[in-house]
Amino acid sequence: MLSRVNRLAKTKDIERVFKSGVSFQKDCLVLRAAKNNLGKIRLVFIVSKKVSKKASQRNLFKRRLSEIVRQKLPKLKKSFDIILLAKPGPETPNSAELEKSVDSLFSKAKLFI
Repeated sequence: MLSRVNRLAKTKDIERVFKSGVSFQKDCLVLRAAKNNLGKIRLVFIVSKKVSKKASQRNLFKRRLSEIVRQKLPKLKKSFDIILLAKPGPETPNSAELEKSVDSLFSKAKLFI
């Protein structure tokens, strides 16, 4: 789980990222990123009911994403707000596929140090 410092929680901040952030898509994930002036990286994971009707499946998806991103935090540039949005697909990807997608998205967005 991400530490509280790295969570993007306020609705107005999430809306700002949706309005002014740049977007990148890979497989079943969409990354939206916007610069902030806080000197830290903040993230939120959004998995809608379109991905899975079962809350347990959606939560599992979020936990997998959270763990993948938590391991990559030291390698990421600071001062960004990031939304990782899951899109519905034919099947739920496993952890290895998710990690490849996340790496690809962070590379496209030039968020790696």
